[in-house]
Amino acid sequence: MLIDGPSGSGKTQLTSTVLAEWPHEEPPQLLRVDTVCPGWEGLSLGSELIVTDLLRPRAAGLTTRILTYNWVLGVAGPYRVFQPDRPLIIEGCGALTRDSRLFADYAVWLEAPLAQRKERAIQRDGEIFAEHWDSWAEQERQLYFRENSRALADEIFDTGK
Repeated sequence: MLIDGPSGSGKTQLTSTVLAEWPHEEPPQLLRVDTVCPGWEGLSLGSELIVTDLLRPRAAGLTTRILTYNWVLGVAGPYRVFQPDRPLIIEGCGALTRDSRLFADYAVWLEAPLAQRKERAIQRDGEIFAEHWDSWAEQERQLYFRENSRALADEIFDTGK
């Protein structure tokens, strides 16, 4: 399952709900896209790494490792290991691309008005995000335009008030 949409659209909240209501005994594995993006300018690369380092090998039945990124220190973090035989949810900006969609059985897109999304994101992540909002939003815009991400979704939710 892929859960995508621009910052502040409600992806984390939807993911928490999906995990809490998961109907099977074994919970799904979860990867948040921002844990693999190499910093504030790394949205496209993080999105690509999910396909090359996780989804393609997983489709071949391989246990996969994907390198995380430590945003506080600005360096690579530990590897995360994912099993090919367990359900997987990928959540975050850049989760839903033409390439990632080939490996997912279900994809969701969330959206809300820009002002509301920005308010939510700054409230959630603080002033550090406020400093980077414009450049991050531009990366999102370019990625979503190039990939036509919204059109790839099975369901679209407007989370605006």
